[in-house]
Amino acid sequence: MQTTTLSLGERLREARTARGWSRAELARQATACLSPEAIRQIELGLIVDPGVAKVHRLVYALGFTLDVFFCHETQGARKPLLCLDNPP
Repeated sequence: MQTTTLSLGERLREARTARGWSRAELARQATACLSPEAIRQIELGLIVDPGVAKVHRLVYALGFTLDVFFCHETQGARKPLLCLDNPP
């Protein structure tokens, strides 16, 4: 079986839409580390390396740790992303 791999942008869009958030809401929750337009560009793959600090803030705002956000795939299928009840 082949492992499914999602880009950073695809993962962000999947997690953001699962929460029902707009890009503006994600930007607000991430304490405006990126604009909604920058988030759109990341989701579309136009910005492929926004920097570790910004990725961390976006991921944390979505309620994930970096390891859970990036390590949820198994061979042949993706596990659902697991939200933390109370992020640290």
